[in-house]
Amino acid sequence: MKRLVLIASLLGFAVCMNPAIAKDTSEHLTAQQNKMSYCSKEAAAKDLHGDKRKEFMKECLSKKVDDGKKKLTQQQEKMVKCSKLKFCASRSSLF
Repeated sequence: MKRLVLIASLLGFAVCMNPAIAKDTSEHLTAQQNKMSYCSKEAAAKDLHGDKRKEFMKECLSKKVDDGKKKLTQQQEKMVKCSKLKFCASRSSLF
């Protein structure tokens, strides 16, 4: 009898905890997973199936997302210039 109560309690606990675990994992999606989810929803909204869906997903996933790129710092700008000029080490007066 005690075993039955213990098993039922553990089973109830596992069922109660399952939605909490699923919620935690869904909040930590990577950028690619978010993009995949978005593209999939768009394809479903357009009612695409088969090859048309496959083609749409390929195009949607390959698009670059403009996420408001950070402006380069002054040091990063100098490094870009140096890599283009290839002689900044000898010409420190350029900056």
